Amino acid sequence: DSQVHGVEITANAGTEIDLGHSEILRAKGSGVGVDERKTSIAMRNVAIRDGWGSGIDFVSPTQDVQIENVLVSNGSSYAIHIVEFPAAPLKSVQILNVTVADQSRGHAGVLVTGGWAEEISIDRSTFTRNTVPSLIIGLECHEQPSQTRLTNSTFINNEETVVHLDVGECGSLEVSRNSFLENNNSGQEGVLMVNAEPREGSSSLPVSVEENEFAKNGGEYSAMLSMHGSHPANGSFRGNRLHDNINSVASVVLMSPHYRLESNEFSNPLSAHELDVRSDGSWKVQATGNSWGTDDVKKAFKAPE
Repeated sequence: DSQVHGVEITANAGTEIDLGHSEILRAKGSGVGVDERKTSIAMRNVAIRDGWGSGIDFVSPTQDVQIENVLVSNGSSYAIHIVEFPAAPLKSVQILNVTVADQSRGHAGVLVTGGWAEEISIDRSTFTRNTVPSLIIGLECHEQPSQTRLTNSTFINNEETVVHLDVGECGSLEVSRNSFLENNNSGQEGVLMVNAEPREGSSSLPVSVEENEFAKNGGEYSAMLSMHGSHPANGSFRGNRLHDNINSVASVVLMSPHYRLESNEFSNPLSAHELDVRSDGSWKVQATGNSWGTDDVKKAFKAPE
């Protein structure tokens, strides 16, 4: 059992780190610790299990960070921890074919926060049996617009707020072709929480949740859509399938007028409502072509009079 990191990647290590399908077991520190460095890094092919620290941790990630073909199971702290510092701006983070499982200690599965990253992409990844939040992305977005994508991924049998995405003032977001299944069986929290705080002139920035499946989730809601401030972005919730969810508040909670709900299929007879519109009465929901799965308007919608 190693005393510090299972593997330490130093400042002068190359940009391509292939760990050759090795397994790192019960590391006392991080499974893979990446020292402060000035260059990009691509890391792949490792399984990290039962660690006492984070699975993969960066002192000060910079440039382009790619993590591919990685399993982190039963870690502590975080499975993957990427926190950007102003002195070493990030350009992009790509997480591809990564599995985060059985994370019950610590704070979250994957945490990515920053203010300068131009692109964050999570693709073809699996999050399962985590009782802490599975994925948190928090961007402040200081200068140039950023693009965040969560695509082709599966979240199954997790607890807590499973996915929390906040793209800040000038971030676009695409959440598409994901499956959210059997989460929040404890009945607490919700599955997907999306937030943006667009600054002036952001009306063309897409914040889209499209073609996802939400099935058999418990908790308060399957999706919560919010946008703060007075400047709209181009929000859409389109072509999603929500079925057999048992949500105590509603399948979808809508906190902002700046999302259009189009062509979604709802069929959640055991949810309190299909859509809960949190309007102060000054705005109405934009909804077209949705199938609500019920003729009972009071069951379908909860909204101010």
